[in-house]
Amino acid sequence: MLEKAIAALPTESPSVLVETVYVPGLNGAPDVRVLAYRPAATEGSLPVLLHLHGGGYVIGSPERKGAEHRKLAVELGCAIYSVDYRLAPETPYPEQSKIAMPSCNGCTVTLLSLL
Repeated sequence: MLEKAIAALPTESPSVLVETVYVPGLNGAPDVRVLAYRPAATEGSLPVLLHLHGGGYVIGSPERKGAEHRKLAVELGCAIYSVDYRLAPETPYPEQSKIAMPSCNGCTVTLLSLL
């Protein structure tokens, strides 16, 4: 049911550019998928909002807040990077926090170099 609701949300906006970026994983970990939202009418560097989706390391995806990210990117005039991370049960707790937090640090460094 939740997936149907997410699928019904607007997925495109001419005022926002959305790109999928893969950031190298740390210490041999798989690459981290990141959705990057940027107002189309901007050039150069922007302030950045780094987003980790909720879901208690069990559910969720960067796409869940896509409509909100598009709106915020335009209203705030910023780039938004929504980080994906591995979930339980495939990656049991507390491994997600050991992966997600260092991955965010790596994402931050890599993504800032893209600005």
